[in-house]
Amino acid sequence: MASDRPASIGSGAAGTGAEGATADRAATVAQVRASYSTPAALDVYRQRVDNGLRIWEATVAERHFPAAARILTVGCGAGRETFALEQRGHDTVGVDISPPLLAIARELAAQRHHRAAFHLVDGRSEERRVGKECRSR
Repeated sequence: MASDRPASIGSGAAGTGAEGATADRAATVAQVRASYSTPAALDVYRQRVDNGLRIWEATVAERHFPAAARILTVGCGAGRETFALEQRGHDTVGVDISPPLLAIARELAAQRHHRAAFHLVDGRSEERRVGKECRSR
């Protein structure tokens, strides 16, 4: 009997078990990357870089981050939060799944002489290297 529920990761047309989960994951990563790689999306994120922290983000930083903390910005995009936190005196590293957004962040970091580092992280082995860098900074 057919189910009305959507297929879960690792089931359905992509395969079963670990192979299916890997195929499903790869398809999801590709879809997410594509959505953040359109010219319109890149333009929007580039324009937002100088907006700084939102009020709620600034409140969290002020209440919960120690002075000059090491901060990892997950899903950093073009660097809005990463740059804003660096300007507040924090040592920042940004990670994202989108190579084009990271290219914008790196370009702006170089142009503006920011110290922030930016890395591609998509659930593979890069996390170990980034983790080591965050601990050693």
